[in-house]
Amino acid sequence: MSTGGTHGIETLVAPAINLALLSGLLFWKLKIPVKNGVKARYETIRRDLFDVKNELDNAKKKYEEYSGKLNAIDAELLHLKAQSKESAQAASQSLIQEANRQSESVVSHSKNLSDSLVDELKQSLRDQFVKQVIKSSEEKLIKNLTGDDRQRIRKNFTSLVGGVR
Repeated sequence: MSTGGTHGIETLVAPAINLALLSGLLFWKLKIPVKNGVKARYETIRRDLFDVKNELDNAKKKYEEYSGKLNAIDAELLHLKAQSKESAQAASQSLIQEANRQSESVVSHSKNLSDSLVDELKQSLRDQFVKQVIKSSEEKLIKNLTGDDRQRIRKNFTSLVGGVR
């Protein structure tokens, strides 16, 4: 068994030496490229962090700017809303006043027109009444006049006409 134990170590010595030589060779050959790669990666990360920090600062500035603008817009909207409400109320009052003036004018015109129509109706009724009275009087006179009355009226008319000439 002792040959088996020595044989196991001897078989491990050559690969261990190979491994050490390969590791040393790799370390020696790859030391500068790995160092340059890590340094380049470090610089890239540093630049990216710097760019991200600048972008973050710019984003914060824009956020503050837009927040201020939004606050100004909110204030402007409130102002416009109040101004629109006042304008609408003023327009409403103006319309109401104009409607009142128009209605007063219409009422006044209607009253004048109705008074005029009532006066015309009264005059027309008077004229018809007078005509009816005259007609009725004529009919009664014609009906109630006797021959002697007619002769007497003719003589009076003739003497009046003769005296005028």
